[in-house]
Amino acid sequence: MSNMSYCRMRNTKSDLSDCIRAVNDRDSLSTDEEIALKSMIWMMFEFLTDNCLIDFESQTLDEKEMNSLISEMKE
Repeated sequence: MSNMSYCRMRNTKSDLSDCIRAVNDRDSLSTDEEIALKSMIWMMFEFLTDNCLIDFESQTLDEKEMNSLISEMKE
């Protein structure tokens, strides 16, 4: 279900906070959740670099580190 425009950011912030907590706690992930997490990380990275909110000369994401983090969470 989509968020109403007046609370979209607030609701998404709460959901993102929950996702970050799950990653930090290394909660178990299903295969679908693993795929969604990788996609979400790429989306955030692209948004931040596209909007010059972070400045990486190489503008690359360390995919090996991302996969290592996620592998700790697999069921």
